[in-house]
Amino acid sequence: MIRLALALLLAGCATDDGGPRIASIAPTVAGPGADIALVGTRLCSGACATTGGEILIGLDPPQTRAIVKTLAVDGATFQIPSGTPSGKTVVIVEVGDRASNAIELTVLAP
Repeated sequence: MIRLALALLLAGCATDDGGPRIASIAPTVAGPGADIALVGTRLCSGACATTGGEILIGLDPPQTRAIVKTLAVDGATFQIPSGTPSGKTVVIVEVGDRASNAIELTVLAP
């Protein structure tokens, strides 16, 4: 319940702090090994290949680090790693010390 409340709070924040923002995710339901695409803004900083962001699955520690396949300022693709807990969760992008809004993802059991 606390995770859901926090996710809704993060998603509903209208103030732009200059950090990363996720606009969409596709697909919204997938299992381990699946490729996921994000569209957004400021998903990395500087030279994205060397100073990019990190994509995390889950709101509560321990979060799962996604396998980043491509990363650009306005989009990213990642793979859901094996061992990622199944069920409804969120995806967050971290760039430096700033975190994006949370966007919903349902991870299917393997």
